[in-house]
Amino acid sequence: MRAETLFQIVSLGVAPAWLLLVFAPRWKWTQRIVHSASILAVLGVIHLSTVLAADFPEGANGMTLQGAMRMFTDPMGMVACWTHYLAFDLFVGAWEVRDAQRHKLPHLAVVPCLVLTYMLGPTGFLLYLALRAVLRGKFSLDEGAGSAKAASWVGPVAYRAAGGWDDPTPAPRSPAPRATGARTSWSSRWSRDPSTPE
Repeated sequence: MRAETLFQIVSLGVAPAWLLLVFAPRWKWTQRIVHSASILAVLGVIHLSTVLAADFPEGANGMTLQGAMRMFTDPMGMVACWTHYLAFDLFVGAWEVRDAQRHKLPHLAVVPCLVLTYMLGPTGFLLYLALRAVLRGKFSLDEGAGSAKAASWVGPVAYRAAGGWDDPTPAPRSPAPRATGARTSWSSRWSRDPSTPE
């Protein structure tokens, strides 16, 4: 297949996925198509095939500016690099939508981030991080372990009060003092009213 044909296929092929992310982020088919691994897997196969088919000139490498520029002189090499950009930009855009839904960010505020991510990659991702930091006070990319770790350090009540949990489930309660036999624990004895007989 000609390099020009492959270039058109990958460029136009990702466009519907971006339209779904922008206009129908919660539609079931957006979940099944964009948030599955199918599109990225196809792009990965195309990327691998173009890398193997490329005839990079002597001196082409990613270690120097001149060497990197030589990589773009071969048509198949250019398609490989372009597919690389498209695949990872789409991966980041899909993550932005899922992350925004987790943190309950308004989708209209996320749309400019998606457009910039599609066009300028890291610049759009930076805008999304800034948006999330302003609206939710969160800058970490940790989706799970970080929240649990933070809760263990500051305590469940303080962490919940600071907006650490977005879900409506109640914050964990501290365990009640454990009784030993017929007598209560040391802490509960000292908190008892002195006028009350044991």
